[in-house]
Amino acid sequence: IVRDLATRRRLIQAAGTVAALGYGGDERAIPKAFEAILAVQPQGDHALLSPQDMGELMLAEYTHRQAKGDLTLSWGWDLVDAMTGGLRPGLYLVGARPQVGKTTFVQQVATHIAQDRAVLFVSAEMPALDLGDRHLASLTRSEVRDLWRGQYGEDLWGKLQEGIAGLSELGIWWFAGRGMTSVDVRARAQEVNARSDKPLGLVVVDYLQLLADR
Repeated sequence: IVRDLATRRRLIQAAGTVAALGYGGDERAIPKAFEAILAVQPQGDHALLSPQDMGELMLAEYTHRQAKGDLTLSWGWDLVDAMTGGLRPGLYLVGARPQVGKTTFVQQVATHIAQDRAVLFVSAEMPALDLGDRHLASLTRSEVRDLWRGQYGEDLWGKLQEGIAGLSELGIWWFAGRGMTSVDVRARAQEVNARSDKPLGLVVVDYLQLLADR
């Protein structure tokens, strides 16, 4: 609503400018009127930036970074951090062949980041219990199939109890189910940000193709 009202205000101002140009005797009335109309377009991610606009944008961004300090997060592996510069705000896609460990990889990244930040882990593929199996297998260095079998030995049972205690302390929030959309993911992210005592640092979606957006 606010954005729409701002666009309408710019349109009214542009109309006044065009009318004034029409009554005046400026030789460049037509190109100036064209510029005034173009300026009405909503300024979103696809805005055309002048050299001055770009300079102001970068100055504001660097001033923000200077005040906030390092805004990147670690992947949890020094080599990956060295190759990528760490996790910066934005979208990252993890792609590989089936059954090579994509979910396990992002769970390990989420576990690392969840030491200091809240993480929302979204699965449009697996139910929560299956996610828990994989996560606890990683935490306890066990095979998932051993967790499926039940009747755990004393050693594994002890590891599972420690793993569950650690899982409960981590800042990972879980959202699993089929038929969800990107709107659902955004709503859950906002909920986590409101309810968690840690700032939201990462949202994982496993995986994007299964979201029900049309």
